[in-house]
Formats: sequence, structure tokens, C-alpha cells
Amino acid sequence: MRTATLPLSSDDQPYIVCVPIGDGSATLYESGDDLPPSMIPSPPSIQAISARQIRLALNQAGLRDAVEATVAAGPRGLRDWWEYSVEIHRAHPMVAAMIAAIGATPEQADEVWRLGAGL
Repeated sequence: MRTATLPLSSDDQPYIVCVPIGDGSATLYESGDDLPPSMIPSPPSIQAISARQIRLALNQAGLRDAVEATVAAGPRGLRDWWEYSVEIHRAHPMVAAMIAAIGATPEQADEVWRLGAGL
């Protein structure tokens, strides 16, 4: 784990989770790094929802703009994951990082998944 200045350089691309801090920097986590407890998702009853379902649920929850801004500020790997994933898995490390980055709680994320599953 280390801190980097945003936007990230090509040297920062191997990192799998990028959490913007808000001061123009970000915490980068590599595969194998221990995530803080606040970033570890609780086991959801709904494991995955479609890209359409997550976007519609985020719209209804008022969180879509925050997610889109965080994705836009993130590294290419994050942008590709968000743009091209067919399903978004609740337990994915990128989801845990996004929850922390937008200041949401794991419980709010679980509710977005429940909402999305019904759309």
C-alpha cells in the first residue's frame, strides 16, 4: 500500500484498488495488501447485479454522480472495470474501494444491491 498523487502515472497502473483521499492524492492497494476493515464488504444476500441494474439503483439512491466522478478520476483499470463489466459483484475489491471513496457505508451498498436486484 502506498499514497500517490492524482492523476496516476503509468507506474501506478499495477495497483488494483485506488481510493481517492480528497486532497489530490490516493491510497493504492496491491494484490495481497490487507484492506482496512471499513473497506471489507459484509456478506451480501445478493452477490452480483448487472451493469444496468447498478446504474439504475445508484440513480435512485442519489449516488450515481459520486460514483461516476470517482471512476473518472481513477486509473484506466478502474474505468475499464466500470465501463465494461457485465455484472458488478458486491464482494469485489473495487466495490469496497468505491464505497469508501464516496463516503458510503457497507449497509448503503447492500441496499443499492437489493434495490438493483429488483430492477
